[in-house]
Amino acid sequence: MGKYFCYFFVVLTFFACSRYPAEVEWSLKLAGDNRAELEKVLAHYQKQPTDSLKYKAACYLVGNMPQHFSYRSAKIETFKTVSQLSESKQISMNEAYAELVSRHGKLSYTNAKKVYDMHVITSDFLINNIELAFRAWQEMPYGKHYGFRDFCEYVLPYRVMNEPLENWRKLYFDTFMTITDTIAHPEDPVYVAQVFNDYVIERGFKPFYESIIPEMGAVMLWNDPFGGCREKSVLTAFFLRSVGIPCGVDIILKRPDLTGGRHYMSFLKDTTLQPILFESLDSYNKLKRGINLEYKFGKIYRASYTLQKESLPYKAHRGTYIPPTLYHTFMDASTEYMAPDTITIEPRRIPSKSTGKRFYFLSVFDFHGWVPVDWTVSDNGKATFRNVQNEIVYTVLTHDGEKLVPASNPFILSGDKVRFIQPDHEHPTDMHIERKYPMRAIKYLQMSRMIGGLFQAANREDFSDADLLWRINDFQRYCFHYVDLPPSGKKYRYFRYVTPADTIPGFVGEIEALDRDGIRIEATRVFGTEGTATNPLENIYDGDPLTYYVAAEAAKPVWAAVDFGEPREIGSISYICCNDDNSVRVGDQYELFYWDEGWHSLGSRTGDKNHVLVFNSAPSNTLYWLRNRTRGIEERIFIYENEEQIFY
Repeated sequence: MGKYFCYFFVVLTFFACSRYPAEVEWSLKLAGDNRAELEKVLAHYQKQPTDSLKYKAACYLVGNMPQHFSYRSAKIETFKTVSQLSESKQISMNEAYAELVSRHGKLSYTNAKKVYDMHVITSDFLINNIELAFRAWQEMPYGKHYGFRDFCEYVLPYRVMNEPLENWRKLYFDTFMTITDTIAHPEDPVYVAQVFNDYVIERGFKPFYESIIPEMGAVMLWNDPFGGCREKSVLTAFFLRSVGIPCGVDIILKRPDLTGGRHYMSFLKDTTLQPILFESLDSYNKLKRGINLEYKFGKIYRASYTLQKESLPYKAHRGTYIPPTLYHTFMDASTEYMAPDTITIEPRRIPSKSTGKRFYFLSVFDFHGWVPVDWTVSDNGKATFRNVQNEIVYTVLTHDGEKLVPASNPFILSGDKVRFIQPDHEHPTDMHIERKYPMRAIKYLQMSRMIGGLFQAANREDFSDADLLWRINDFQRYCFHYVDLPPSGKKYRYFRYVTPADTIPGFVGEIEALDRDGIRIEATRVFGTEGTATNPLENIYDGDPLTYYVAAEAAKPVWAAVDFGEPREIGSISYICCNDDNSVRVGDQYELFYWDEGWHSLGSRTGDKNHVLVFNSAPSNTLYWLRNRTRGIEERIFIYENEEQIFY
């Protein structure tokens, strides 16, 4: 007891007698040989009483610096050239990336060096950052609406995530201040942000989505802008902060309703300090005041400069297993976008080799398995998770010393009620399954665009002798439709689809002509109304339902035709609209699983022209997961009620 009392007495005495706040002293101690550079900044702003606010800003930056770093390795630098390689060789970004992988191996951060800011940052860099940040805050007409705390968190930081340090503020400030002078409503940060967003879109950003992309510094990202949602959001934070608009990056660790990984979005604070969340550098998504989330997120976290001492890496004791998705120091921002809901459950008692605290992980489903998105410590045999979105299927996992294991049945949170999903083997059900992934509203619109479309066949290229084979009168199911034609003995060289006259032309996934034996009749060429650069005419008869045709002009009628090279008898036709290929597909192998403390197979089926898989005597009241063993990765869990799949 006395030993620990003396230790804390010494620490408290040290900080009480120090020249700086405790967190600043701690950072200076950790800075080692670079301590002098940090002290130059503090001394610079201690000289003048008028600089007291800037001194506090310097203390904020230095005091919260220990958690911030960037990665460095020769391979990371090499992969930053992917855009340049693409341009120099006139190949796609994907091809350039594949070439770099073939030369140097896959990009990984595993062996990269962590370069901590406190060890390398210079006094000139910090002073320049502080001066320009204050100038933007104090000179812009909307700056008066934001207090010092919001300024420190959302304008002042010199970095956004783990990008390399670059002296970026003057470049961005000078660029966007010239635009600000021409803006109609410079007093409105939302209006200003929209103008800037449109300017950067017009300037050009190359979308590129790979599982691992090097984190680029602000200057490089401005000079050679490419990447995915992370890079878009980071770039947006740089240009908005440069003109004093409080903003940053919010993160969904795992969308609980879609297949896919981490998703990054931009946010800014309006003059009432309300957050506006938006997909940055997206011409289809305009900034809107208010909470406009149109999808599920489960939890939303925020990349924060402030040290998050309540994050799992800070709370976990040495040797505690930390899931990769939670190995971060993000701020929990969920309550900014929803009313807070709380879940309290009694987890199963799981034997463990660990003798420390038992951590529990709230998890959502992904096709790789359950993914932790939140954590807690058991209290009196119960686990409580706060700030959680409802109408989502969750489960709770824990680590038994070797692996993550289920500590609860899956459950759905509805309001303040928890509905556990537990298989009922005594009341089995017969299941008729049509899809492995939920269908979005836009897909129904694409289906409707083919209603009224015509299929014709002819022996003249201009179709002046065309016979009508089929007219689409409805489109009830989102899958391939098959039409058997009555025998006529007539043969045709040309076959075409004519879009309805009163709808947007195109958006056709695939058309197909088959002979009497059901064999596809191959085409020697495809011709008709030209398609767009990204959705060309050839897509309509390429055998791939995921590619689709969109007419480049509003000519009437719009049509797409194939030439068989010689007259052929058409026994049947098939067609599908622009689609996601997630309906049951002919010839594909499927396997259905149900959850009962793990996934258990209910057997395999082969898709046929009915596009329905039948499973009899399956356990009811549980979670199901349909897997396509032939192709694709988009798969979601669902429950089965009233003979209907309800996806989560």
